[in-house]
Amino acid sequence: DSQNLTAIIPVGGPDELVLVTGRERSIRNAAKWQSQGYWLSLKKKKVTGWLSLTASHYPLDYDPRYKRLLTLYSQPFERDNVFFTLWDLEIGAESAKPIVSWSTKDPRGLDQDRFAKIVDKNIVVSKTDRHIYEAFDTEKMERVYTYSSECFFDVPATLSADRSSIIFPEDNQITILDAATGEPKMRMLTDNERVTGASINSSGEKLAAISRENILVWDLKQGEVEPTVYPAPLIGSPFKSRLEWVDDDHLLAQGLNNRVLYRLSLGLPIWSYQMDVGDGFQNKDPLKNRMVLDKFFYFAEPGGPFSPALAVGCVQFPGPMVNDITDEVDRSSLYILSKGVPVSIELKNVAKEDQVKSWLIGKIEGNGWVYDPDAEIKFEATMGIGSSQSVVYRQMFGKGKTEVVNFRPNFSNLKLIQGERILWQSGTSTGAPPIVRGERAQTAVDRMQRPNSKFFYNVRVPQEIIDPKFARGFGVSKLGLRGIEVVSTSPPGREANPEEAAKQAIEDQKKAEEERKKELEDQEKSQSQQSGRQ
Repeated sequence: DSQNLTAIIPVGGPDELVLVTGRERSIRNAAKWQSQGYWLSLKKKKVTGWLSLTASHYPLDYDPRYKRLLTLYSQPFERDNVFFTLWDLEIGAESAKPIVSWSTKDPRGLDQDRFAKIVDKNIVVSKTDRHIYEAFDTEKMERVYTYSSECFFDVPATLSADRSSIIFPEDNQITILDAATGEPKMRMLTDNERVTGASINSSGEKLAAISRENILVWDLKQGEVEPTVYPAPLIGSPFKSRLEWVDDDHLLAQGLNNRVLYRLSLGLPIWSYQMDVGDGFQNKDPLKNRMVLDKFFYFAEPGGPFSPALAVGCVQFPGPMVNDITDEVDRSSLYILSKGVPVSIELKNVAKEDQVKSWLIGKIEGNGWVYDPDAEIKFEATMGIGSSQSVVYRQMFGKGKTEVVNFRPNFSNLKLIQGERILWQSGTSTGAPPIVRGERAQTAVDRMQRPNSKFFYNVRVPQEIIDPKFARGFGVSKLGLRGIEVVSTSPPGREANPEEAAKQAIEDQKKAEEERKKELEDQEKSQSQQSGRQ
């Protein structure tokens, strides 16, 4: 009753076992009381066994193939004595036998990006710092490989279901490595779309990724190099998202808002899910919730964060009524913009106005729309200069002098709007290079701050756009102490008064934009405080 949950680890087997682990909540008692594990049988719906571990060990992963448990040892206020331990643990056993321990960097600053996985009998891959992943051979006691993810926002890596591949969402590409050896398996280009989450399905035949506006899917079995692109606005975050396969036709995305279920065969988000328990923050941690095939694991504390009670939920997706409602959806009836619809153009502070207007007319006509200067739906093209930002560069050699560089980024934005509603949008902005060589950092950064009118030529605009009120599906369910329950069969946010759909859609978009802006500001502030970039 004084423990924090640390992980929910599906094990499987005839009793459908799950290993739930916990650690002493009190910092004062952390070194006194053992960490605990609970073997839960979903089939029998009860605890079938208990596991005791040494105090201060934080359970991270369990691999039933090799019957090995991975823990992290770290004491409060002690940052030098941190190490992983690999244990021999039989399924359902009450005690574990330590096999080997090795030192590691303190990962407390990684928060929800904590990543440590058993990928082979003797090999563990862990995230040791921002962007940095290391594989360690516990038999040879040596590092196998180190990989630095080329992702500005440090999107977390994921592991394939069979633990053979590790997937890195990166800027403009996805890199897949052999998890045990570090050898590259494939790199998939994303056509200038910043990927914020990715995963491979259970069969290993399909790769899915999510960006700010789209879901991209590759058929690995067919060796596809180009992805199939599915529109998905207002689902993922522009920075970090989670994307998990439910089955070959459904993906569960978690970004700025609630979890959203996406159906590939419809090319639409079809349902939203809320946590009906007071543990929303905890259930964002991938150690505490996850999809396994078509089942979703999560946890709840019925009496609040200091309650002695703890409930583990396992629900089958998509849940009641979802298929019944969405199987009847006619996608074409949801379009707000399709062939034959008139569209106008408004330019705001745009360089090379005549050329930009010509490019946008070309996109209108290329999509089968009709250019009409008086149309209600319009392209709004904007260029400008953003607020001042700063970044710190440090010399790699010599005395390690730092240089603080200030700049104001140039931005180019394109929106399709109807009244106050944003139907679709895209944009770009200049920034600072990660590395500067052979010149002053300020000179290199200044050179990048140029207006980019060519963006309006290169931007890809979808031919058909769904009404934004359906951006997160056709209904809402909640996950709580009674499993999964339907809240509403109206689009999310419009349960009480569906007639107010347009107004609510505007509020949804404004809220999402505010959250995106705040998260971007936090990211930029964090980046500006870091040094060592030269």
